[in-house]
Parts: sequence; structure tokens; C-alpha cells
Amino acid sequence: MEQTATHEMRQTMAIGLFADGTISLAKAADMAGLTRYEFAELLKDRGLTAYEYTEADYQEDLELIATVKK
Repeated sequence: MEQTATHEMRQTMAIGLFADGTISLAKAADMAGLTRYEFAELLKDRGLTAYEYTEADYQEDLELIATVKK
């Protein structure tokens, strides 16, 4: 029981530190005792995203696609 509480506390801390940009996804996953994929899924389950894809990123991708199609 105590081990489970400690694990959950580490996951919660990792989520918080990742969400405020203090640590990377990889470091947060390690802190939580999960793989990066598992941690990304945990974030998703909590309504958070592992990666931010901004409007600027989208526009950049569209421009890249346009140049590749030529």
C-alpha cells in the first residue's frame, strides 16, 4: 500500500514538473517510473498533452509539404 502511494506521488510530481516546463518528457517519465510512451498515455488520461503542436508549427509543416510536392 505504501509503495503504491509513493508511486502515485512520484507520478503526480512528475506530471506537475513536466506541465510547468521544469523537466523534459524523458525526465518526467523516468521520475514516474514509466517509459516515455506510458508517461504520454498517463498525461492523456489526465487531460494533458505530451507535445505542443502550435499554429506556427502547423504553418511550418504546410510550407514544408508545399516545397516537397514541387
